[in-house]
Amino acid sequence: MLSWTVGGYPSPILDLVRRMTAPPTPDIGSTLLAVATDRYGAKSAPEAVRAWNAFSDAFAEYPFHIGFVYNGPAQVAPANPLYLSPTGWSSTMVGFPYDDLEGWRQVYPAEVLGSQFDKMASLWSAGIPSLEKAAKRASTPENRTNARADLAIADAAGLHFLSVADQVKFILARKDFLDPSSTDGEREDRKSTRLNSSHRIR
Repeated sequence: MLSWTVGGYPSPILDLVRRMTAPPTPDIGSTLLAVATDRYGAKSAPEAVRAWNAFSDAFAEYPFHIGFVYNGPAQVAPANPLYLSPTGWSSTMVGFPYDDLEGWRQVYPAEVLGSQFDKMASLWSAGIPSLEKAAKRASTPENRTNARADLAIADAAGLHFLSVADQVKFILARKDFLDPSSTDGEREDRKSTRLNSSHRIR
């Protein structure tokens, strides 16, 4: 992220990298705690680190492919409209994803793409209560401002992940529903199965 300022700056990550690259290489746990202490205060730091670890676990499940990063809906997530009929439009680079699931998924089967974002949303939401506690325990006005701002961003990120999962499921359910070879009962069953399988967060 250090080579791509759109994603990496400004961010506490830069402070973490600065500390981790100073010789001798420090322990990651104590360094995370130090960054959290500076940002939120000593009382908040342990909860903040717990939240960061949960978010890291979530990001480990990200279905990375450079084509998805640029053409998928994660950039706009809830702002991406749902279309009742297939548009046939191709997603654009960091612009408009439309309903181009084939363009989004790249090397991933569509179901896998959706389930990974479901998993991310679930793991991510596990860290939110810890960040809420950190915000409540923040010491100074600056600490509280930092914690509340980070909590708002974390909430928004979790909603983006869940929205991507739901969009994938919606498009797959729409495809099932419009399949002329299916009976009405089969369409309804598949639609319900897909749309009811989402993890809810918060």
